[in-house]
Amino acid sequence: MAPAFNIHDVFSQADAWDAHTPDYTVISAGLGAASLANSTVIMNGIANLTEHTPSLIAFVLTNDEDRIYLGHSAAVYAGNLFAPTTMDGMLMLISGNRSESCVALCLDGQATIKIYDTPVPTVATILGATAHTAPVPVMRVAPPADHAPTLTVRRIIVLPSYASVALLQAFPEGYLTQRQFYMAIQTILVGAVPATLATWSPVWQWWTAACTDPCALGVDLVLPANPSQSIALEKWKSSTLSHLHGRVPHLGPGLTAAHLDSSMTKLQQTMVDNAQARMTFDRDRAVKTMADRHGEELTRTIMRLCDVTDEANLPPVHTLLAKSPKGSAYGIVGAELQARALDSDLKVDEAAVPLVTPTLLDQVFRRYQPASPSGMEFGVGLTPFAIICGGHKEMAAVRATIQKATFVEGGASISLAGRRLGPRPFRRPHAHRHAGGSR
Repeated sequence: MAPAFNIHDVFSQADAWDAHTPDYTVISAGLGAASLANSTVIMNGIANLTEHTPSLIAFVLTNDEDRIYLGHSAAVYAGNLFAPTTMDGMLMLISGNRSESCVALCLDGQATIKIYDTPVPTVATILGATAHTAPVPVMRVAPPADHAPTLTVRRIIVLPSYASVALLQAFPEGYLTQRQFYMAIQTILVGAVPATLATWSPVWQWWTAACTDPCALGVDLVLPANPSQSIALEKWKSSTLSHLHGRVPHLGPGLTAAHLDSSMTKLQQTMVDNAQARMTFDRDRAVKTMADRHGEELTRTIMRLCDVTDEANLPPVHTLLAKSPKGSAYGIVGAELQARALDSDLKVDEAAVPLVTPTLLDQVFRRYQPASPSGMEFGVGLTPFAIICGGHKEMAAVRATIQKATFVEGGASISLAGRRLGPRPFRRPHAHRHAGGSR
């Protein structure tokens, strides 16, 4: 069985048909009311036509004359000599645009006969305030009692093929009212040249007869006599749809250029949305507050040491350290110390600023312990005598240690053996009063 698809997608493909838009004048003359052929020849002619052109057949069903049905993919049911059915030799049609919901119909042998000199109302009467445009529309109108125009029409009519796609798209169920039929054809013919309008004359005559009460165009359906015949009818429909789909196999299940364009647009938008969501996630993940990086308790400690009540008011060096990779800490603190040296009134130049030792970075800028809990003693390695500046004799060793620490924190594979600066002088003062008195 063919996958689900729209019939109009196949009808719209010019290269799928031998004659995509044949001359309707020729079709009308050979299969319409003007043809002298008998009903059997007309029936076979319609079946042959729909094999080569994307044509629709319009018809009215008995006891449902207020609607006009649209059929396609006509065929004469061949049947089986050893299993005859009520459908043998009858005209078969499929009605509906969607392959999964369309229905197979079998019209009786009188479907293609000609109705001679049937009285019809005028078009003005049909479209008047007492018929189609009444508050409650009346689809069929009785012809006038005298001097009624008469028409000779066939019960079913083949429509111009270039109208098929528009009609199937507008009425996918496969039927419409007489009023809708008139409006739909008028829409298709907007801007048409007089010669084209003239070719539609047989269609308007047939429509006028379809709008007549009583309607002489009603066609009887031939119903399957038993379940086995119903199964045979479904097999015919399935086989016909598979053949129809085979004309344009690349369409797939309901795939058209419009569907493909819409899908590509949605896919592109999804990719953009995902990229934006990823960028937002990465940005939010990279932006860390002091509390995110160090926890609430340590954040309160640094705010208390800096005498601020809000994290936003902390010195920029602390917030920058919280947002930056660990390996960039030495450079950030070093740059801050150089900036302070340049702004200071003291005689400290850029080359003589304190070096950012691992002890200074850990105790002051990570653990926030510049002094003892009592505040009366300097932190470990933070006495004025332990701070190494440019020009000190230990400067080269300290810079080497700083470089090693920077490599390690940046992810380099290097040992920190020898990181210590050497034996810390045991007798150096550690209290404020000792440091002040030793000058």
